Amino acid sequence: MNTYLMIQTEQGPVYCYADLQFDTQKLTLKVDQGFRARRYQVPLSEIHHIVVDDYLSATRVSFNDAHENLYVFFQNGDAVINYLRENLYV
Repeated sequence: MNTYLMIQTEQGPVYCYADLQFDTQKLTLKVDQGFRARRYQVPLSEIHHIVVDDYLSATRVSFNDAHENLYVFFQNGDAVINYLRENLYV
């Protein structure tokens, strides 16, 4: 499922479109950046501080991982937010 998100790391924020997919143990994000793709894998056991709120009349879901990276998923169609809620148990 594709969505728009922001990933805040020590190097600064990255705004991108990503394909996200859950399995039983992790969330995988495949980010296409030009000719190269970057893959982020976040173990579900390391996800904490899950927040669902409204931002500019749209819903967003955010959380931190064990390395204190911040992931913010912006509403890009209703299905993305529902998919995140179901798999993150929000």
